[in-house]
Amino acid sequence: LQGDWSSDVCSSDLNTVAQENLAGVRTVKSFAREPYEIKKFRKHNQKYCRSEERRVGKECRSRW
Repeated sequence: LQGDWSSDVCSSDLNTVAQENLAGVRTVKSFAREPYEIKKFRKHNQKYCRSEERRVGKECRSRW
């Protein structure tokens, strides 16, 4: 159950970062912060992927 909650939080964080980036594309480009924003998005994406891997692993182990 905790893994599900963690996954939801990570998914929410990832969606927030993506939405902020899409909404502020012109601002990011105008300040040449693209590399920073890409790195930030990748970090949240990796965190989300790890939480999903843990959640799926727990589900698979509980079924066997």
